[in-house]
Amino acid sequence: MSLIVVGKSELKALESHVAEAAKRLRELGGENRRLAEEGARLRTELHRVREELRSASFKLARNERLKERLEKLAKKLDSVV
Repeated sequence: MSLIVVGKSELKALESHVAEAAKRLRELGGENRRLAEEGARLRTELHRVREELRSASFKLARNERLKERLEKLAKKLDSVV
């Protein structure tokens, strides 16, 4: 096994790189948290919008059925009168 000799200047450069990497990791950690929160907010919003769409779809189907019934009743009324 060979021993690696590192000079002071190389050690300082390495320390600088490690410090920069640690700083960048902290920044990315904050960005990841922000993105995770935004993702959770968007998932909640998507769920709400899907529920609204489902409700609107049910209401539309009900209105269509009522419209058909009213049209049938109007035809019956016309035939009686």
